[in-house]
Amino acid sequence: MEIRRYVSIIRRRSILLIAIVGAALVAGYLITPRVHTYSATSTLYVGSRSVDLAPQSGQVSADRAAGLDRLIQTFTALVPTRPIALAAVKAAGVNRSAESVMGGTSAQQVTNTDLIQVKYTDADPSVSVKLANAVGAALVDQIRSFEPRPADADQVIS
Repeated sequence: MEIRRYVSIIRRRSILLIAIVGAALVAGYLITPRVHTYSATSTLYVGSRSVDLAPQSGQVSADRAAGLDRLIQTFTALVPTRPIALAAVKAAGVNRSAESVMGGTSAQQVTNTDLIQVKYTDADPSVSVKLANAVGAALVDQIRSFEPRPADADQVIS
């Protein structure tokens, strides 16, 4: 008896049910992005080559891990800034504004590591790769410009 009652209710409300399902389908279609986006990441290491971790150096005080985490968070906050974006656009040689690069760029510390992951998202996959790498390089250059190190400290590990 109960099933007949439910079927009767559904028949009486069929137009309303069709309208609700149709509205949900239209809404889903409208909010779905039509353009493919591609993300590329660049990973940067912040560690003993970047900072003298010796307690007597004065570069990292009190708790070394907390000090290094704070430094990494500072570097992460620098990533989506205008100077970094301008330098990245120039280095990558792509036709993007600094504002669009700032909007498409994000950075975060990889949990429990001394790594920063820089991510750039764009509609063009090659631009994504170029700008992810250029933003990482621009950050390193920016840091080196206001925190110069001795010449022997600028070794690159392959």
